[in-house]
Amino acid sequence: MRIPRLYKDTPVLKNAIEAFKIISPKLFGEGDIDCNRYAAAGSDIIKAACVARAGYEDAFDITKEITTSLESFRRVTEIKSVTDIVKIRKRPPERINPEGIAYVFNDYEKWPCWYHLDILAHTNSLVPPLKKEVDIIYDSIDEQGICRANYVEKALKGMGCYGGGQLEVDWRSRTRKLCDVTYRGLLILYHSGLLTH
Repeated sequence: MRIPRLYKDTPVLKNAIEAFKIISPKLFGEGDIDCNRYAAAGSDIIKAACVARAGYEDAFDITKEITTSLESFRRVTEIKSVTDIVKIRKRPPERINPEGIAYVFNDYEKWPCWYHLDILAHTNSLVPPLKKEVDIIYDSIDEQGICRANYVEKALKGMGCYGGGQLEVDWRSRTRKLCDVTYRGLLILYHSGLLTH
């Protein structure tokens, strides 16, 4: 799944990273807010995402940020209600919020953000779990090339900003539904870079 580092060894980026290591050898934790206390907050997670995207996690230790990213995504699977992760605060009413209700993450809560995803996408941290999922998808493709993997229909059906991946107009036909599932399965297999079969 590792994205090729096309620019890692270019002189400009290489010199910039070397200069950065000299100027700020302790890249993380200096003057930052308590990243453990506040969900998806702090400059450390942003810097770690930049390091990961540039392919220099071997030059800076971003183990803590990788662990936090994994824990944040794992936390999503554990909650039953929004009140498991937030506290409700009363604020003065406003035109856009006439009730004056604000939701604030609980202290020391883990919750993923774009930077967590960026870190995981650009490091090797997801390779073992991804390999397992890729194998499941690969093994669920039948002799006709149809993917018969188990999936949560609500997550794939429909189309929206945060979910859904339905390409066919409707799923009344089993063939149309399987076409969408097969397309997504093949897309995952192709982009994983882990296909060895």
